[in-house]
Amino acid sequence: APEPATEPAPAPEPAPEPAPDPEPAPTTTEAPRPTLTDIADLGTSGVSPHMERNEDGTLRLFYSSMEAGGTAVDLCSAALVCERQGALQRVSDVTILNTPAGERRAYLVEFDPNTNDKVIYTALISDDGLTLSGQTSLGISSEVAMAWGVPDAVVTPEGLVRLYWVEP
Repeated sequence: APEPATEPAPAPEPAPEPAPDPEPAPTTTEAPRPTLTDIADLGTSGVSPHMERNEDGTLRLFYSSMEAGGTAVDLCSAALVCERQGALQRVSDVTILNTPAGERRAYLVEFDPNTNDKVIYTALISDDGLTLSGQTSLGISSEVAMAWGVPDAVVTPEGLVRLYWVEP
C-alpha cells in the first residue's frame, strides 16, 4: 500500500527584531563658566582671607600679610572701607567658627622661624580677633613643605568640627 503523504514541517517563526539602542543622553563638552562682577580693591595686600559679619553690621577681615608679619586684622564698613586693627604675629591662614559648645574658635597655621616648619593650631579667639588663648597644636605639620596649610574648619550636621587643609 502506498504510504500516506507527509505534510511539510511549518517554517520556523522569524526571530524578533532586536530592540533599538536607546538614544544616548545629551552631553555638553563645556561646563558653565562662573563670572565675578563688581570686584572691589580693598587697598590691602595679602592672601587666604576670612571675613565675618559683626553684630553691628561691620565686617572683620583676617588675611595673611607679609607687611603685617602674620595675619592682618581689619575692621571694615559695609561699604568695604577697611582700617587695620592689629595683627596676629607669625600666624597665617586663620579661619574662625562658633562651636556647638558656644566657643569662638580659630584654626590657624603658625610658622616657626627656627625650623621653617608650619603647624596647624586651634585656639580660642577674642571677639575683636586680636587675642588667641589656649593655643593647642593639632599635630599636623608641614615638615617644611612650601605649598601647605590653609586650614578651613566647618561644623558638620552632627555637631562635629571637620578640618580641611592643603597637602602638597
